[in-house]
Amino acid sequence: MDVHSKEKELKKLIKDQEKLQKENSDKFNAILLDNYNERMDIVKELIENENQTNSLRDTKVAKPARDDKRGMDKNRHVDDQMNDLERAQQRLIKKLRTLEGKWE
Repeated sequence: MDVHSKEKELKKLIKDQEKLQKENSDKFNAILLDNYNERMDIVKELIENENQTNSLRDTKVAKPARDDKRGMDKNRHVDDQMNDLERAQQRLIKKLRTLEGKWE
């Protein structure tokens, strides 16, 4: 899923609904606007998640040294954090698809 294109699409949809609201148009749908805004919040979380994952990839140690306190290599901590971010990303995508399914 390309979250950046999804963000662009949602910005346009929100802008269109807000324009209809300002014009007091019969086509304005407040529930749909709320749905778009909720989806946008999720997309922003996904983008933040992606940024965190990318920064963790940059912190991986080329030759991992052993962590004496825990008995594992230093990349293990990074891998655990990346796994947590991946699980969070999957939950957010599932939530986003559920919201999209209500209106598409």
